[in-house]
Amino acid sequence: MYEETGCKIKNIQYFNTYIDRYGVDGDYVMSIAYLAQIIDKNKLSAHDDISSVEWINLKTGKINSRFESVNKTFSDLEQYFDKQK
Repeated sequence: MYEETGCKIKNIQYFNTYIDRYGVDGDYVMSIAYLAQIIDKNKLSAHDDISSVEWINLKTGKINSRFESVNKTFSDLEQYFDKQK
C-alpha cells in the first residue's frame, strides 16, 4: 500500500480471495483482498506502478472494472459493511 499510494496502514485483516482472468483466454490470476485502516488518508497519491488513485464511496461510487474480481470485491465489501451496522 505504502509503495503504491504513499499511505501507511494498520490493523490488516484478510477479507477474501478472488480468481479472475486477463481477458477471455488470458492467464488466470488470484486476487487477495484485505481490510485495513489507513493512518493518514491525506497522503494518498499515485506512485510508480499506478497512473491514478482515488477514494470511492461504496454506496454512491460506481465501480465498472473490466476485471470481474474487482467488481465482486466491491460488491462484497458493500455487503460486509452493511452487516457491520
